[in-house]
Amino acid sequence: MKKFLVVSLITTAMAGVFAFYAQNAVAQASPNNLYLLEELSNGR
Repeated sequence: MKKFLVVSLITTAMAGVFAFYAQNAVAQASPNNLYLLEELSNGR
């Protein structure tokens, strides 16, 4: 049981780090891409 807790903790931490890096990559990619994405999701 304890081993499972440790594994799930590590997995959660890795997922958090990955999400953080992904957000940074998207933010740095370029504001224009973000603008286009918003326009597309708005259906324009």
